[in-house]
Amino acid sequence: TSDDFVTNLYTIEDFNMEYCKKYNFFNFTSLPQYKIDLVIIINRDFRNWVSSRIVGGGEGLNNLISTNNGETPAVKKWAMLVKESLGETNLLNGNSYSINFNDWYSSDEYRKQICLDLGLEFSDKGFREVSHAGGGSSFSGVEILDSQKLDVLNRYKKLENDERYNKVLYWTSKEIMELDKKYFKKEWKKEKEAEANR
Repeated sequence: TSDDFVTNLYTIEDFNMEYCKKYNFFNFTSLPQYKIDLVIIINRDFRNWVSSRIVGGGEGLNNLISTNNGETPAVKKWAMLVKESLGETNLLNGNSYSINFNDWYSSDEYRKQICLDLGLEFSDKGFREVSHAGGGSSFSGVEILDSQKLDVLNRYKKLENDERYNKVLYWTSKEIMELDKKYFKKEWKKEKEAEANR
């Protein structure tokens, strides 16, 4: 990799993108070692994202499940990141690069293209390893150490009878479904029928 590439990483998964309208996102701090030049947005399809937050528990779950019957701040933040990735908004002034997690996980050609776009040398070293950082996978921890055996693109199927999962889907708006379909090319046939019958 390039010696000039960013070494500090920060997560904005739960960051309210609306703040970008009020503040200069790239000048949150005057400390040069924390200077942000590029935001890399890694998007996960909605149903698998919901599933991981539910199984992971903690604040990720608390911010997802609504007690007032409606979309939660966590869901709205997911939508903001996808909209920015689709170019429907420009809150980051073009200083962002979007990665489709599903394609990253399943396609080595896609991973190579990411490295090409970012000026990095391609390597799949560590790709199949499940990191111990953060406790590993939200579903299996570090029991399974080969990431290609986790079936991460179909995790939601394990929660199809979970009351919490179905509650989130029940209150999912048509806009969320359309964003998910547009970005990830995933169908929502069953859920759309439920939406129409509300």
